[in-house]
Amino acid sequence: MRLWNWVKDHRTQSIIGLVALLVAVLALARDVIGFQIIDPVPHTTAAITQGPSAETVRRGPAELRMIGGDPNVVETEVDLDSAAANWGVNGCALKCDLNFRGSPNGIEEAYGQMAEAPADWESCRSTTAYGFTLSPRKAAVGAQMCVLTDEGRHAGLVVKEVRKSDRDHVESITFEVTVWER
Repeated sequence: MRLWNWVKDHRTQSIIGLVALLVAVLALARDVIGFQIIDPVPHTTAAITQGPSAETVRRGPAELRMIGGDPNVVETEVDLDSAAANWGVNGCALKCDLNFRGSPNGIEEAYGQMAEAPADWESCRSTTAYGFTLSPRKAAVGAQMCVLTDEGRHAGLVVKEVRKSDRDHVESITFEVTVWER
């Protein structure tokens, strides 16, 4: 009787005690039968991958030869992301990465998202100084530059051969091009 009177006088404490006793009995029953409650938040592990390395070459080293002096061709456009044998010359529309502006006398400039930098993976990947224009006066064998393509790849270009009609016009220029994956 005394216990019952205490429960009637202390209802809140009685309910808390009863709930605690019920939880303890359920925990004991769970351990006895080996029941497991499924974790509502699944634990996943994500693999951390490194970015591309110098070995991740998309294309190259490959030759890109541009010939100037055609009065019908004012500008030649190249898509360095292209897998086509001719680098998508004049078929790249809005995806052009390298442009050669010319005249009947030859190529007057090469431009695009270019940077005057060593044509290796690390230099091209880390450069931010885009805006370089290759003029005929700067077009010399061994000149190196980097191009950021419209698809976010980096390309290294090394001038391998230059033929000039005069110091302000290039008849032809040959690059060795390497394009790396993103």
